[in-house]
Amino acid sequence: MQFGQFLVGIVAAGVLLGGAHQLKQAISADFRENFRLGDMSAAERTWATRAGRLGHAARAVVYALIAWFLARAALADSEARAGGLGKALETLQSQPWGSWILIAAGLGLVCYGVYCFVVARYCDASS
Repeated sequence: MQFGQFLVGIVAAGVLLGGAHQLKQAISADFRENFRLGDMSAAERTWATRAGRLGHAARAVVYALIAWFLARAALADSEARAGGLGKALETLQSQPWGSWILIAAGLGLVCYGVYCFVVARYCDASS
């Protein structure tokens, strides 16, 4: 397409902004505002916050990698350079200590899954 390279660059910027939002959520734990905290025990609040922070941080890393691949594809005008989650995780594995990095990323994404269960159970529908 005539504007394909530009459009892929725009998508890369959008994915990077999505990753930045995930990182903000991991740092600030703003996601807790959507919980019915009064219905949770102290231990549940602690573990829900930990899972949410780790999960959002892992998603931020994965989003950043996907944005990187999209940006490279846009700059090179090559769709072969674009990649999704699979390519992002392959890149993590190919790094020094890659297996450990991949395990950490996987555990972070599992934490996000735990966070999603917490959201399903304790989400305040009014917010």
